Order: sequence, then structure tokens, then C-alpha cells
Amino acid sequence: MGKLELPMPELGKNMLEDSARDLEKRIRLQTPPSLRDSITVKPQRKGEESWLVIEYDDEAEQFVYIAIEYPAGSGRSETVEPGKPS
Repeated sequence: MGKLELPMPELGKNMLEDSARDLEKRIRLQTPPSLRDSITVKPQRKGEESWLVIEYDDEAEQFVYIAIEYPAGSGRSETVEPGKPS
């Protein structure tokens, strides 16, 4: 199981939860259907610090990183093919 933590700016509780849901949806849309359920994004807060925790199966790791680096609609995703040497 992989885990990635992304620091976030100070957001209200509802905005942080909305950001987590939106990111989870965007990542899952760029991931093969068989791996989508293994991806979760959870908001975390400690004091004034807030961050998002992305958890995923090891098999989904490359898709998670690509979805973060090349979001859908950025015009760059078509140049990346996971699992194929460049």
C-alpha cells in the first residue's frame, strides 16, 4: 500500500474535505477501472496545518503520480503512457 501526503494551504474544514473529494475523483478518472477502488484521498488537520493523504495499492502508484503531474484537460496527458518505456 502506497501513501502520499500533499501539504495544503489553510482551508476551512468544508473546503479541505471538498478538495479531497475532488482530487480523489480526478485521480480515479485517470486510473484503470480495476484499480479505482484502491485509491482514497483523506483530509488531515493538526493545529493550523492541513494536508491531503492519498493512499493506493502499489499497482496504482504510477497512475496516481501521473494524475497529479498531468491533470486531465492539461493537454499534456496524451504524452504519458504508464508502464511503457519512453
